[in-house]
Amino acid sequence: MFAVLSLSSLLIWPTALTIMYLLRRRFPPSNKKCTAFRALAYVLIFSAGRTLGTLAANAATTPKRAGAGTQSPDLAWVLFSLPIAILWIIIAYRRIERASWKDLGWSLSHFKRELFFGVPMGFILFVFRRSDEIFAHGPTVHIPLTDAVVIFLASFGIASWQEENIYRGYLQPKLEALGRKKAAIIIQAVLFSLAHIGYYGFDASPEFFLGLLELAVVGLILGYYRQRFNSLVAPFIAHGLLDFLPIFWRY
Repeated sequence: MFAVLSLSSLLIWPTALTIMYLLRRRFPPSNKKCTAFRALAYVLIFSAGRTLGTLAANAATTPKRAGAGTQSPDLAWVLFSLPIAILWIIIAYRRIERASWKDLGWSLSHFKRELFFGVPMGFILFVFRRSDEIFAHGPTVHIPLTDAVVIFLASFGIASWQEENIYRGYLQPKLEALGRKKAAIIIQAVLFSLAHIGYYGFDASPEFFLGLLELAVVGLILGYYRQRFNSLVAPFIAHGLLDFLPIFWRY
């Protein structure tokens, strides 16, 4: 089973890019509804690919519930996944969809503002999502350097980079173009939350659904900022901190 999952997780990405290319040819970019449809299809493709990769990586482990602390990612897994995460956005959205970095929300013209909002927002979301860890015991700064680097790359280079570009960077504006800005924020937040089921496995418990609800709230907050300031920089920073900061409570 592990071999099948590993092979599938490798093959799904070139297959997904082929499907995205065919979808773009089939549904013209000039049509807003077609563009929104493609954006939603890309989200489903990404979720399927990430789920297969996660299942392959954790084939011998018990899935964690949503909202629970996760194990530190392995260095080999990060080094394998990081190039895929970076190239996926560049090829899928910059090349196939021909979206500019500005279209995706990347602009450094207001970098001080982005830092001013992004860093505190990341800490606030961290407290919101991980209050049980924070109050269980104090933090420590004695973190192994290798672990810190691995989790930093996984948090910012994989999780935040992919999810912010996909959900807030590309999907949300395409849904907003249909004329329903509030609905766009809600839809991307719900899909963002549901995509994390692949990380934890389905568990019909109150804690599981509470975890998904918390993730949806995170998506709403980051989506609101994306819409309000037309920027992805602060959401990227906040999202990365949300995933990285728990390392100081793991030791």
